[in-house]
Amino acid sequence: PIARRVSLPVYHLAGAVDPIVPPALVRPWLRRHCPGYRGAKTFWAADHNVLATATRPAAETVLRWMQMPERR
Repeated sequence: PIARRVSLPVYHLAGAVDPIVPPALVRPWLRRHCPGYRGAKTFWAADHNVLATATRPAAETVLRWMQMPERR
């Protein structure tokens, strides 16, 4: 119910090796159920803790997302 009410931008940052939040299952679910969903990025050499295992590219991606203009 919460995801269906989110209108703020939602991005999915994922590691390819993530048994906790598997990107192949989460991304389609977000597309269908979250109106705020704006995009995703999967880092193939990262695990669940993306900011620790793919630090620089993940941080650069987050900064890029933060600079994007809001679209509705």
